[in-house]
Amino acid sequence: ISLFAPQVQIVLAGDKTVAQADDLGALIEELSAALDALEGEGVDVTEWRALLDEATAALEAIDAEVGEAVDAVLTLTPEGYDSEAKDTLYDAVDTIRDARDDLDVIDEALDDLEDLLDEGDSADEPEESDDN
Repeated sequence: ISLFAPQVQIVLAGDKTVAQADDLGALIEELSAALDALEGEGVDVTEWRALLDEATAALEAIDAEVGEAVDAVLTLTPEGYDSEAKDTLYDAVDTIRDARDDLDVIDEALDDLEDLLDEGDSADEPEESDDN
């Protein structure tokens, strides 16, 4: 039982982390579509597109790293539960923690880009008049 509980916790944390990465991937797709529209209007979106490309690559790396960490934990058995197995558990926890930190940074950058795009949309809308 001393192995089962941390395995479950790590798998659940890994699943949650991958789900968060998937959500950010969906946001990247939405932002990419918005950039496509701006590009169609003649706006230079090169920097923003590079940001999305970097974020996509980072999400793919996070997904792979977390998947490998979870897989390593799932291979552990009570029979082989020794100091090396404990190291595997600790390494998985560190990997997931680092991935979550990276996801927070990516999320912040994407939110900033989304805000910039929203500001651009509101600048295109006619201002309401206070003539009432």
